[in-house]
Amino acid sequence: MSTGRCNRVASALENRRRGLLPKSHQCSAGIWSSFRLNCPRPPECPHGVPELSFDPAREGKESMGTSIALMGMACRFPDGANTPDSFWRQLLDGRSAIGEIPADRFSIAAHVDANTEAPGKSYTRWGGFIDDVAGFDPAMFEISPREAQAMDPQQRLLLMVAYEAMEDAGLTRNLLGTVRTGVYVGASSSDYASLQRLQRTHSDIYAGTGSALSIVANRVSHRFNLSGPSLSIDTACSSSLVALDQAVTALNSGRIDIAIVAGVNLLIDPATFVAFSKAGMLSPTGTLSAFDRRANGYVRGEGIGAIVLMRETDALAQGRRTRALIRATAVNQDGRTPTLTAPDLHAQQAMMAALCNTADIAPHDVDYVEAHGTGTPIGDPIEAAAIGHVFGGAGRQAPLLFGSVKPNIGHLESAAGIASLIKAVLVLENRLVPASINSEEPNPAIAFEAHNMAVPQAPAALGSNSGSPVFIAVNSFGFGGTNAGVLLQSANSVRPASESPQPIEKTVAVPLSAASAEALRQVAGRLHAEVVEGRLSERSLADIAASLGTMREGLPHRAAVIAASRQELANSLSEMAERDVPPPVRGALPAIVSGSPPPRSRLAFTFAGQGGQWWGMGRRLLLEDPTFSRAFMEFDQGFEALSGWSVHAELLRDEAQYRLDQSRYAMPAIFGVQIGLGALWQSCDVRPDFVLGHSFGELAAAYLAGAISLETATRMIHVRCQIREKLGTDGAMLAVGLAPAEVQALLGPDSQIDIAALNAASMVTLAGPPAEMAQLSAQLAEAHPSAQVRPVQSDTAWHSRQLAPLEDWFRGEIGDIEWQAPQVGFISTVTGQPESRLDADYWWQNLRQPVRYRDAVLMALDLGANAFLELSPHRVLSGLNATNAAERAVPVSVVNSLVRNEDDFRAVAVATAQLHCSGRTIDWQAATGGNAQAKGLPTYPWQLSPYWRHSEEARDLLHDSAEFPLLGKRSPGPDPVWSNEVSLGAFPFLRDHAVGGDVVFPAAGFIEIMLCAGRNIFGDVPIEIENFEISAALFIGADERVLFSTRFDAARHLIDVRTRTRDGAPEWILRASARLRPTDVMPGLPFPLDAQAGSPLSADDFYAQTASAGFGYGPAFRTVASASVTAETASGAIVAPDQVSLEGSLAHPCLLDGALQLTIAMLAASRTAPGEPENPSAAAQTLYLPTALRRLRFAAP
Repeated sequence: MSTGRCNRVASALENRRRGLLPKSHQCSAGIWSSFRLNCPRPPECPHGVPELSFDPAREGKESMGTSIALMGMACRFPDGANTPDSFWRQLLDGRSAIGEIPADRFSIAAHVDANTEAPGKSYTRWGGFIDDVAGFDPAMFEISPREAQAMDPQQRLLLMVAYEAMEDAGLTRNLLGTVRTGVYVGASSSDYASLQRLQRTHSDIYAGTGSALSIVANRVSHRFNLSGPSLSIDTACSSSLVALDQAVTALNSGRIDIAIVAGVNLLIDPATFVAFSKAGMLSPTGTLSAFDRRANGYVRGEGIGAIVLMRETDALAQGRRTRALIRATAVNQDGRTPTLTAPDLHAQQAMMAALCNTADIAPHDVDYVEAHGTGTPIGDPIEAAAIGHVFGGAGRQAPLLFGSVKPNIGHLESAAGIASLIKAVLVLENRLVPASINSEEPNPAIAFEAHNMAVPQAPAALGSNSGSPVFIAVNSFGFGGTNAGVLLQSANSVRPASESPQPIEKTVAVPLSAASAEALRQVAGRLHAEVVEGRLSERSLADIAASLGTMREGLPHRAAVIAASRQELANSLSEMAERDVPPPVRGALPAIVSGSPPPRSRLAFTFAGQGGQWWGMGRRLLLEDPTFSRAFMEFDQGFEALSGWSVHAELLRDEAQYRLDQSRYAMPAIFGVQIGLGALWQSCDVRPDFVLGHSFGELAAAYLAGAISLETATRMIHVRCQIREKLGTDGAMLAVGLAPAEVQALLGPDSQIDIAALNAASMVTLAGPPAEMAQLSAQLAEAHPSAQVRPVQSDTAWHSRQLAPLEDWFRGEIGDIEWQAPQVGFISTVTGQPESRLDADYWWQNLRQPVRYRDAVLMALDLGANAFLELSPHRVLSGLNATNAAERAVPVSVVNSLVRNEDDFRAVAVATAQLHCSGRTIDWQAATGGNAQAKGLPTYPWQLSPYWRHSEEARDLLHDSAEFPLLGKRSPGPDPVWSNEVSLGAFPFLRDHAVGGDVVFPAAGFIEIMLCAGRNIFGDVPIEIENFEISAALFIGADERVLFSTRFDAARHLIDVRTRTRDGAPEWILRASARLRPTDVMPGLPFPLDAQAGSPLSADDFYAQTASAGFGYGPAFRTVASASVTAETASGAIVAPDQVSLEGSLAHPCLLDGALQLTIAMLAASRTAPGEPENPSAAAQTLYLPTALRRLRFAAP
């Protein structure tokens, strides 16, 4: 390896000594300290400059620390390449995205002129343009339409592209906001801001931030709530790779954990086209031919690209997909080259060598180089030489492949590096290099064979085998001399997708969300397409649900599909995409759940007492869910040790042996299900803000709140199971839909019935002897026939006077309670208030006193609860929760964990969906058992509307081309006034109208201006110019720019043309004036045009004579092809030369001047003595310039 490196340096030195490289690109002083190539120092430095005492091996020796994982990327590139996949198809198809400047950007007619010297004009009309530059979805980012209009579209587009890159990486804004996330953006153009500044009097509070380049990065940090560094970096065409280098450095230093790196560039203002045209950088043909003999400049392009980075070690630890590895980055500068924009071969070599040195990779191991490749005659050979010196050479087994994306999409300038990087990642992933277009004729200035390198003419596979790593170098160079590069390595996905769909073991909730209802429908439609026949068609249902829940952001409009099969999911998604989600059928579990979460979700877990038990409750969870089963069995082991029988066995009894209608069996079974559900929900990261328990449901609430141990709770359940036997008497309970006062009115003074629970304003539970309860039930039916009356499954009169005799026994059995303050809000249904002291006294009151459930729910609402999740075998409390919330007019979500006679997993899936729609955070991998992977998930469907603020001044600049170029543009205002700037560069034909060696603006030019003004005012009618007079001749110097102002006085039909030189004296000089009006008088010619009487005169003779008189008519004004002259008439053939375009003129000055030139021959004939032969040359010896014209009529076409 060292020998090969030495040979390349030696070869470079020999080429320089032989003069094979231009002097401007020979090495700069100190180049020998730029490489770590283990080469002997040359005998002398060609510059003879003393070297500084730096370590020659230092360049690129800094350790990367760890490889950087590139996890996600997104783009907006020309010709509809709006995703990496579509970009890849464009590259494989070999398509060019170059086209004419779109009409919605700026007028080609106004700003493009093939004449390279035309001032203020670009000579090229070509570029690579993205779709819908104005489209934006402000609601997604909570930006007002007013602010959106003021924002540079680079900011708007980057928000969306950065979001898509985040999606591709499987990250969310919430997650990025919890870690140190930096934003690094390459940005250099401020086209939108330039146009906004044209209207100086109009600005608002958003103008400053909307147009600042710094805000391009800061806007992402702000809207994503990111706290890491936020930098917009401008090094011209290398900006985005310099930004990448900054991000990689920050990741390796530990300053940040995640980085978003992007490049942006939009082509909105024609001024940059003009500037680069004047610098001769652009291709006049619109074809970018990198490394090709036809290279004639680059084609501008626009686009946005973004990537998301993380340290590889973190990505591996988190199990995240990696699309590629960044092994090294490097940045350096050309230093003092002969000109600021001249590239430097050796600086580029040093940067490329630094990549290999940092990554500790042999240059011959690099499989492909994605070059800068701008298609310029000077830049391409220099870059190719640098690539060949570092990566090429005879030591390679096969020629080094190198190419450039720019022929496909144009040169994206500040976004060029990120575009090249995204292409390189796609090449790595596919192990295939697309063919380079427009490179069929190798540039002879590039030593392809000597460097053993080639530009691929057809798609070429990379890597000797699929298991070996592939390395790609990416180069990017700024026109100010800042060079940047990156070395990439292929990476296998950390989490490979399932090879085939796994059998569906349980029903799952598949979550969706969007920023609007319409977007939610489109999310469903996109997901349907991927599930049915797209990239998710081979993924398991659990994987799809886990991926969407984990790697897509929870947005304000939410839904979830409940599905046990792919077909069920597809059917529901299709329904969602086509219509609004239907309301749920009462009593049935829904197939689709939808809703919008409140700004802040506050969740209460509620635990019922008796009444919800049923045969089969929790059976599937107990048998199939390890989390539920583990918690249940831990309780069961302790309970069996106390009671001698197993709750687990009781739940698995056949239906014929069902005993859960007896309190001693029901209570421990319900408790076991409740703590199993608690463990299940908490394993899914669903944790309560408050807990409420009804009756003995407070035991499960206290346990899950951390107030008592499982052992304590189990012991108290066992004690309560013995109460029925200790009482020795039956009891009954009845739920009644009446207010307490209404019930009390029916109870006599000797009644043994107590109000056992105050559940709602008009819902109580009664407890007492069975016989008296039966009598009361009959009374209620007669007195309140519409009231709901329902027996509660219980053989004990809980919370009644029947329990009073057992107080001493109860206290003795439970003994001293070990308790501690709850870790979440425990709202007591004994007091209806938050409580923290849960000692033995409290638990006796819990047993004996009425349940104040209504008060507890109202307290939870007062404390901010807006979602209630019932952890019970059935929805016992959910109706009460909704009723009590309605009393306060507070919207709440009421969710049930299990539902009688419904499949456990489907019920839990519905509950999960409802929690998702209420705004709760859920661990979707735990909830579904699936493997979350971002690959294949559809991107967000943006709801785009155009946001574009163009002042009248901007519209005039961009789109209002002068109908008549010499007249110029009409100024705003009621009076007809036209302004223009005239120079020999803008109107090169004027150079050919010289008198005595000086260019004189022709009288025909003033006449053309007046005729065009007349057409603009009067329309397509005949026009008459009368009493035309030139007041002062206008001489135009070679570099002079003259401002013209043409004014028309409508009242007097007078028109005049005034001028002043730009940057000269401010006074306007009257040049020409006339009367201008429409006319319907078009008299015939005074003589037939075919009359040939008189002296014939050839064009050569005529112009030879005019030249001798001092007229310097150049080719453009040599329009008299032949003439026939008498003393009174002159006629001839006037022909426009090929170089004169008649477009945009009525009577082109060259043609009209030719007619005026004929008067010279006529004047000569009139001065010949009578009887003498006509001598046209006599007049030609005298200098005549027209200064007045009595009348000219111009017929409408």
